[in-house]
Amino acid sequence: MKIAGALVVLFLGGVGGVGCGDDLHQEDGNGDGLRGCRFSDAQEAEAPPQCAAPAQLDGQFDPREPGYVVQLHDGVDGAAETQRLAELHGFQPTNVYTFIFPGFAAELCPELREAIRCEASVQRVTYNAVLILD
Repeated sequence: MKIAGALVVLFLGGVGGVGCGDDLHQEDGNGDGLRGCRFSDAQEAEAPPQCAAPAQLDGQFDPREPGYVVQLHDGVDGAAETQRLAELHGFQPTNVYTFIFPGFAAELCPELREAIRCEASVQRVTYNAVLILD
């Protein structure tokens, strides 16, 4: 079977929900739900790793589908750990996964992405993606 000219969005994460935008945010109280993030037009901006051995980062930034899927290690309670990480780092998950693998989807600024990668419970972080099937 061939799908001609179809645009398929791999929707593991979610659109919207946490206020990642074009403004510059530096502190709590800015209404975006993210603590300590600096946003600019370049959401894909590099941020330095915050630990010696961060979790694997897969994919690449695509402005058509910003955000990440965070896969936690097997055996971790996905719902409880997502809540703990969200409270600790100040983000709002758009989806929580507990069946196929434990984890969550969220829009994260580069600094928060790197902080999440340094959590012991995190196995990998993957950029959301848009796939085009021919």
